[in-house]
Amino acid sequence: MKQINEQGGKTVKINCLGGAPAIGSPFTMVQKQARGVYDLVNCTGAYYQNVVPESDAWKLLERPE
Repeated sequence: MKQINEQGGKTVKINCLGGAPAIGSPFTMVQKQARGVYDLVNCTGAYYQNVVPESDAWKLLERPE
Protein backbone atom coordinates (compact mmCIF):
# COMPACT_ATOMS: atom_id res chain seq x y z
CA MET A 1 0.00 0.00 0.00
CA LYS A 2 2.85 2.38 0.85
CA GLN A 3 4.60 1.70 -2.45
CA ILE A 4 1.39 2.22 -4.45
CA ASN A 5 0.63 5.48 -2.65
CA GLU A 6 4.18 6.74 -3.31
CA GLN A 7 4.19 5.78 -7.00
CA GLY A 8 0.57 6.67 -7.67
CA GLY A 9 0.93 10.35 -6.84
CA LYS A 10 -2.48 11.99 -7.09
CA THR A 11 -3.79 9.44 -9.59
CA VAL A 12 -3.98 6.41 -7.29
CA LYS A 13 -4.23 6.44 -3.51
CA ILE A 14 -5.17 3.63 -1.16
CA ASN A 15 -6.81 4.68 2.09
CA CYS A 16 -6.98 1.64 4.38
CA LEU A 17 -10.11 1.83 6.51
CA GLY A 18 -9.44 -1.39 8.41
CA GLY A 19 -10.89 -4.81 8.18
CA ALA A 20 -13.80 -6.76 9.52
CA PRO A 21 -15.61 -5.98 11.78
CA ALA A 22 -14.67 -2.26 11.52
CA ILE A 23 -16.04 -1.91 7.97
CA GLY A 24 -18.27 -4.97 7.76
CA SER A 25 -18.06 -8.72 7.66
CA PRO A 26 -16.22 -10.48 4.82
CA PHE A 27 -19.62 -11.42 3.43
CA THR A 28 -20.93 -7.83 3.27
CA MET A 29 -17.73 -6.06 2.15
CA VAL A 30 -18.03 -7.29 -1.44
CA GLN A 31 -21.74 -6.44 -1.49
CA LYS A 32 -20.87 -2.92 -0.34
CA GLN A 33 -18.20 -2.72 -3.02
CA ALA A 34 -20.79 -3.63 -5.65
CA ARG A 35 -22.97 -0.74 -4.40
CA GLY A 36 -20.02 1.69 -4.64
CA VAL A 37 -19.18 2.09 -0.96
CA TYR A 38 -15.62 0.79 -1.52
CA ASP A 39 -13.47 0.80 -4.65
CA LEU A 40 -11.18 -2.00 -3.50
CA VAL A 41 -11.77 -4.94 -1.16
CA ASN A 42 -9.25 -7.54 -0.07
CA CYS A 43 -10.79 -10.75 1.20
CA THR A 44 -10.24 -14.45 0.80
CA GLY A 45 -11.37 -15.95 -2.49
CA ALA A 46 -12.89 -18.91 -0.68
CA TYR A 47 -15.98 -16.83 0.13
CA TYR A 48 -16.57 -15.89 -3.52
CA GLN A 49 -15.13 -18.79 -5.51
CA ASN A 50 -18.48 -19.42 -7.20
CA VAL A 51 -18.54 -15.90 -8.72
CA VAL A 52 -14.76 -15.29 -8.97
CA PRO A 53 -13.24 -18.60 -10.08
CA GLU A 54 -9.93 -16.83 -10.75
CA SER A 55 -9.41 -16.64 -6.99
CA ASP A 56 -8.06 -20.20 -7.00
CA ALA A 57 -5.41 -19.28 -9.56
CA TRP A 58 -4.33 -16.15 -7.65
CA LYS A 59 -3.38 -18.10 -4.54
CA LEU A 60 -1.01 -20.24 -6.63
CA LEU A 61 0.89 -17.32 -8.16
CA GLU A 62 4.38 -16.50 -7.01
CA ARG A 63 4.71 -12.81 -6.30
CA PRO A 64 7.85 -10.92 -5.33
CA GLU A 65 7.81 -9.44 -1.84
